[in-house]
Amino acid sequence: VEMGPAKKSKVVSDEERKLTAYHEAGHAIVARSLPKHMDIHEITIIPRGRAGGYTMYLPEDDKLFETKQAMFNHIVTCMGGRVAEKLKLDDISIGASGDIQQATNIAREMVTKYGFSEKLGNVNYGGDGEVFLGADFTAHKTYSEETAKEIDEEIRRLVKEGYELAEKILKEHDDILENLASALLLVETIDGEEFEKIYTGELTAEALKEKVDAEREIKKEKDKEEAAETARVIKEKEEAMIEAAKQALMPKENQQVYDGEFKEGAPAPKRASELKKDVTEEDLKEDAQSLSAPLSDESEDEDDTNNQ
Repeated sequence: VEMGPAKKSKVVSDEERKLTAYHEAGHAIVARSLPKHMDIHEITIIPRGRAGGYTMYLPEDDKLFETKQAMFNHIVTCMGGRVAEKLKLDDISIGASGDIQQATNIAREMVTKYGFSEKLGNVNYGGDGEVFLGADFTAHKTYSEETAKEIDEEIRRLVKEGYELAEKILKEHDDILENLASALLLVETIDGEEFEKIYTGELTAEALKEKVDAEREIKKEKDKEEAAETARVIKEKEEAMIEAAKQALMPKENQQVYDGEFKEGAPAPKRASELKKDVTEEDLKEDAQSLSAPLSDESEDEDDTNNQ
């Protein structure tokens, strides 16, 4: 919901798909290689919203608070996409802008809010006061320019260390990076179980493609069968509704005999005198006329023959 619906109809060039595949593979491998990592839930290179793809993590449980190591791991994971681009492509893209912003925000909170910087100590430099200026809020500074410089240096240090660690991890897992990026280019979306098998070397990109193709073919046949069954049920319901409408329009006495058509072995429609308990003289006349009609036709045919 947060990312928006998948834009499967969007035309994406081969170059962009390759860049996105390495970028998302970088995030996933770095996250998986860190201690106390979060499980990977899904990786895709199908565009959503403004993103070319995404790597979704699955936390083990709800945490009431984050640790210093966990927050630093988030910075390292954010840097995984940019590092993968630099290692595997001729250039880097603006696709990592959101990752850089997120890593910077985490580092700033570590330094100014949570006292995770040994250099600056256990002091909150965030400042709670805000002043409205025009269309923006500006926070009051509660520290000197010299301290502001030290804060910037600490933020830069944390992000740099995160980048360097991500680079070290991806260089050590180069074969996995290649295999995972190739798999993403072939099938576009990989779930957590498939990723784990690729990471551990149990599954190659080609084997995953065969597996996914087989599953899609089975699903296609199943969908076809379900569609046929749905059509059959709808047809039966329509026929039942039509039959019910016919029964409703017929005289009540004839409904017990007629069921859409005369069924084999069913009695013929009863005469009026048989359908009513209180038979009138008019009913008997009607019955007599219906019984004598065929005889009259035969008599007329015989007269015509004699005249000839």
